Amino acid sequence: MPFDLEREIEKLESVRSGRDPKPPTHRQLDIILRDERLVPILYWTEAYTPQHFVGRANAVSASIRKRVVAALQAGEVLTNYKGLAACRICKKLLGSSDLTDGKHVWPYKAEHYITEHQVWVPGLENLVG
Repeated sequence: MPFDLEREIEKLESVRSGRDPKPPTHRQLDIILRDERLVPILYWTEAYTPQHFVGRANAVSASIRKRVVAALQAGEVLTNYKGLAACRICKKLLGSSDLTDGKHVWPYKAEHYITEHQVWVPGLENLVG
């Protein structure tokens, strides 16, 4: 299931308001306390596909690519889902979680698109400042 920012915000609001009887996770609690809105990166739709960005990573310096890949790999688990997501290009199974750095959110193994297919979307360098 792709990340749905509005759904995640609603879940956090239900935890914050007490409508959700389950206690919040540590990550949810941290987001609630800081009242953050996470910026989704490397999520795809039918109109916004990774195929549009294949090869563009080659135009970005190797040091920035390495820093972005490291940041993606270092994310903390925000949400887990049932089932596995597959790469939209090669169909490799990638994972079933969303990760975060506290400002952004991305699917587990999102770095696969950069390392295996040289995908680069505008603004991805903002992940590392």
